[in-house]
Amino acid sequence: REAKLQVEVARLQYMLPRLVGLHAALSRQGGASGAMSNKGAGEKKLELDRRRLEQRLTSMKRELEEISGERRTQRKKRAESRALKKSDSLLKELGFFYEKWYNGNERRGIEHAER
Repeated sequence: REAKLQVEVARLQYMLPRLVGLHAALSRQGGASGAMSNKGAGEKKLELDRRRLEQRLTSMKRELEEISGERRTQRKKRAESRALKKSDSLLKELGFFYEKWYNGNERRGIEHAER
């Protein structure tokens, strides 16, 4: 999902400066109703397209930031988990050696207080 968003953002950023109006159909006068009601009076289609493209880019970048934050959290949790596993295995190993030492001393007849 993140890669798709990155590709789409790159594509839109590439397109943004290359938007070109071709015909008189791109010029509009007066306000509109319905889906284009956010268009101001006298705003050309080219300006409208550019504004919508910029809005889409902004929302996609915001979504990418959220995803990268989630990824950062996941990496951090994985690192913590790895460190915990290492410390657990080290403690188990130390416990094993202590037990081995303790049992060896017990067999030799060394009392607990003498150790």
